[in-house]
Parts: sequence; structure tokens; C-alpha cells
Amino acid sequence: MFHVAADTVVGENPQDIYDSNVGGTKNLLDAARRAGVELLIYTSTVATMRWIVRNCQMSLRMPVGRDGRHYKRSKWMAEQEALNAAKSGLRW
Repeated sequence: MFHVAADTVVGENPQDIYDSNVGGTKNLLDAARRAGVELLIYTSTVATMRWIVRNCQMSLRMPVGRDGRHYKRSKWMAEQEALNAAKSGLRW
């Protein structure tokens, strides 16, 4: 199974991008576990700055840039959902 999609547009209600990117990822991961998916290919974005997460323990309070901060934060949060799914046994 491949996860390669994300909402990139922050509209009038920033919560929408979190519902789509974080909630959507969580729903997909839950469905993959229920369906017995053997391997999930999860693509993220450079905006999550994964190398910083590994080396500096990035938190949601750290600035992620003025433009697109909700997009970047939502992608980082979605990646955390994927990491949690991996800890609970989903191969990704």
C-alpha cells in the first residue's frame, strides 16, 4: 500500500489541513492494520525536516517557518502517526 497524498492548501480554517493530513493518515494507518496490509510505503515531505527530528527532538513548539507553517506542522504530525504505527507493528 502506498500513501503519497497530502492537502497542501491552508484555507480559511487551518484545522482543515490537520483533519486531512493528520486525521487522514491516521485513518489510513488504522485501515491498513485492519486489512492486514503487509507493508505501507509512506512518503513525507522535506518540510517535516526528519533529520532534525532525529537529531534535535523537534517539538510542535519549534518554529517551522512563517509560510506554510500549518502544512509543515500537519505533515510532521502525520509522520508521527506513521512512526507510532510502526512501533505498534505496522511495517512501513
